[in-house]
Amino acid sequence: MSDTIQHLFAKIQRNAATDADIDCFRELLKTLPEEEYAYWLDKWTAHMEEQEVERPVSMPKRIFVATAALAALFIGAFFLIPKFSNQEIAEKHIAQMDSIIAAPAGNRAVLKLASGEEFNLNQDGDFLKIDQSSVRLGERTLFDKLSAEESNAAIQYHVLTTPKGGTMKVELPDGSKVQMNANSTLRFRADFALHRELQMSGELFFDVKRDEKHPFIVHTPNQRVKVLGTSFNINTYDADGREETSVASGLVEVSAAKQVVYLAKNQQAVSNKAGLSVHDADMSLILDWLSNEFIFKNATAIEVLREFERWYAIEIEVVDPHLLAKTRLWGNVQRSLNAYKALAQLNYFDIQYEVISEGGKKKIKVFKK
Repeated sequence: MSDTIQHLFAKIQRNAATDADIDCFRELLKTLPEEEYAYWLDKWTAHMEEQEVERPVSMPKRIFVATAALAALFIGAFFLIPKFSNQEIAEKHIAQMDSIIAAPAGNRAVLKLASGEEFNLNQDGDFLKIDQSSVRLGERTLFDKLSAEESNAAIQYHVLTTPKGGTMKVELPDGSKVQMNANSTLRFRADFALHRELQMSGELFFDVKRDEKHPFIVHTPNQRVKVLGTSFNINTYDADGREETSVASGLVEVSAAKQVVYLAKNQQAVSNKAGLSVHDADMSLILDWLSNEFIFKNATAIEVLREFERWYAIEIEVVDPHLLAKTRLWGNVQRSLNAYKALAQLNYFDIQYEVISEGGKKKIKVFKK
């Protein structure tokens, strides 16, 4: 067997391997002991780097689990040795993707003040700061006539919205900091320094400045989160109403469905149709978007594609979603990659894409090979 693998890899190095050779190489590697697998994986990675090809989705070398049953269940999802497609097809896909949008998410948002003033924020690297009297984006002052005084009229709100393909960092009037993921909304009171209460949807990470006299309260469609000073992440993306509050530091009170729970560091509250439950949280996975990575651990292909849609502001049509929902993915992808390169990673799981045009509008069709 060793001679066969060496022969196949030599063909791969010469770029002379056929699709059948690649398939055979992949299948043989699945049968190797852990140390031999690690050896060939390292050689493959070195070859990829020499060819200046994007490195495949990174994975731990220790991929074999303790039981044969689990290994059989997940081997298809773990195995990430790439299968090269025809170069002309690859170039065609790249050109098609460039014709839609290739760039990863960047600083893009719309700020609508309680006064009615509206600002399109489209500067990479800038930090939005809203204090009691002004709004600044980086070194630029956008507005300097804010008032923190309460009026006899109804409570007024500022609204900050990120589109698909947009993110934003903001400092609120009380000094708390918020990072907004793509396709999210933050609605907070104009007198926020006195009344630390806001509403949100999408995904936001909060780093709350401690103030024991003024609790910090976040309202989502289904949860109420109350803290004094801590850091936590809230995700409400799920279309079925599932919401997740995950704690990075401190103590957080979460109420939903007439239940109240208290979360410590590395704990998560999940609310859905079944009620409110508490679980241990893998914060590295939950906060992957803050570290500029997609980290997938047993995620369905559908979940991965929905993240790609938000991050790259692209429309994806899934062919046979039932089949893709059964495909589980593990690995890391850099969020700085262009859309077509991120999608190309899925080819390692025999998931392919093509760009189609309907009514003058382009979108991406994804299907299982």
